Amino acid sequence: MNSFNVTGRLTTDCVVKITQNGNQVINFTIANNTGYGDKKETNFFDCVYWTKAQLGAYLLKGKAVEVSGEMLQQKWTDQQGQKKSRYVVNVRNLDFSQGQPAQQPAQSQTMQNNANNINQQFNQQPDSWETASGDIPF
Repeated sequence: MNSFNVTGRLTTDCVVKITQNGNQVINFTIANNTGYGDKKETNFFDCVYWTKAQLGAYLLKGKAVEVSGEMLQQKWTDQQGQKKSRYVVNVRNLDFSQGQPAQQPAQSQTMQNNANNINQQFNQQPDSWETASGDIPF
């Protein structure tokens, strides 16, 4: 089983690339502190997140995030013929540790409004769930 979870802050704004079919590939690095006092260390984790959601406006330098996914090893040969490798986190789930930014960019505000509308629609209970006794039918 390959499962990896980390909480930290983005070291730079994310880099977003869009594939031909409209999916987004979002690359970012998370800094995570461990230890305390003289033994305090900072680890850096490169992450890649494949998604259809437009999250680039939210993934800005300093933003606290929680990611879970799997650790993958990327291997390649450089121009001098040397074999190279690095580990990256293939993100499956991404959560914002501190909610939305206080001042959202214009595009982000539109996305937030759309998300709020979807949440309101989702939270409305359909009439078909009600039964004669008022119980939920499952």
